[in-house]
Amino acid sequence: YSDKRFTETSKRVVEALGDINKDGLVFSLQSDHPETLLAINRKNLPDDTIREGVEWAKARNIPVTTELIFGLPHESYESAVQLLEKSVQQGFDSIMLHNLFLMEGIELNRDSQRALHQMKTKYRLLGSNYTILDGELVFEYELVVTENKYFNFEEFVKVRCLNVMLFAVFQGSFYKYFFQYVKSRGVSLISFFERFMDPDRSEPWPAEYLEFVDDFREACVSELYDDLETLGAEVDRVYRLRNDVGEPGRLNPYFYSRLMYTERGWLNSVLRSLLLSMAEEKALDFAEVDEVLDVSGRLIIDLKELRTSAGTIETRIDYSAWKADKFHGSLDEFKGESRIMCLEMRNQQTNKLRSFASANAHLTERDFYFVAVETVFPRADLFYRFLPEARGQESEDAKDSRVNARGHDRWSDGIPASINAPTLVNPSR
Repeated sequence: YSDKRFTETSKRVVEALGDINKDGLVFSLQSDHPETLLAINRKNLPDDTIREGVEWAKARNIPVTTELIFGLPHESYESAVQLLEKSVQQGFDSIMLHNLFLMEGIELNRDSQRALHQMKTKYRLLGSNYTILDGELVFEYELVVTENKYFNFEEFVKVRCLNVMLFAVFQGSFYKYFFQYVKSRGVSLISFFERFMDPDRSEPWPAEYLEFVDDFREACVSELYDDLETLGAEVDRVYRLRNDVGEPGRLNPYFYSRLMYTERGWLNSVLRSLLLSMAEEKALDFAEVDEVLDVSGRLIIDLKELRTSAGTIETRIDYSAWKADKFHGSLDEFKGESRIMCLEMRNQQTNKLRSFASANAHLTERDFYFVAVETVFPRADLFYRFLPEARGQESEDAKDSRVNARGHDRWSDGIPASINAPTLVNPSR
């Protein structure tokens, strides 16, 4: 559910829909560049209204989402980055960044508009939506704006790199506590994403890290085609070879699954190095940095070696309260006396993941983890929960049976963990 206004009616609708409306309160800003808004005849809500909406949703534990579009007239890479950073600071739980694509009949696809803004486009296959009807190949595609007078192709690729990190962190809760910690130490989260996906090659980074970055950059370029004929020929080749559709190039979930499960050997050291290079040394407690990194990694459940508990941690940080506050307050507000916290799964969560692991054990490691992030919902079930040491599994499950827990990474779209693998990703795409 999305409403361009924030009225009493929209509030009642959002509350009434509850978990059905998994994105919660949605403010689709698209852009806030004045010339862009004028060019697309759009008026956004004032910042004060957005602030009011974020606070209203926070009080009700409802997630708040915004959707942004890169590629609109007058929007440069720099202005897009500024809006992303502003969205982070405004406290959105989910930030969805899309590339502009053109469709028949819309004003921006007129020859005069394309010439005015010097748009360059490429074709991208839309999932696996193709077949042969009466001997003729039929397929769906997107005509993506990859360059115009306001940004170049390399900046388009840089936005795709930001896109995968936004997806992993804001929609997939990957290392959520660490990245909120980065923000709490006065480091721009968007700048951190930029540095992570475009490392300084003069630094002695792990080869596996550089390979991950290069794989993504290559994939987001190779999924684009200069013309429909070339795209159609490739689609036709795949279909006739398999007598069925091929593997859709779903890059965000695929590379998210790699970060979650198969790139862990280098991850903490790289994230730590980047943070130390970007933050003021006086703002960092090195032991605290290491703790947050360790906790972020331990929260991810090993789906191939399922354990109901990942042990305990001793900490002064009340991670649960920090999360309940949606990370809006200063981290220092959530520090206190040292306490022991358990990292555990709920019984229903354990049963769901065991069912998934059993049903998909035949898959390769790559496909197993991709299917996991695509079919286990809510994605919060991919992570352990924090529990005080004194509380047992039984009491937590009793609470879960009484309370329909809300929050962006806890809202379920009603889909249980799939026991059937979907069409798998092609990592080369």
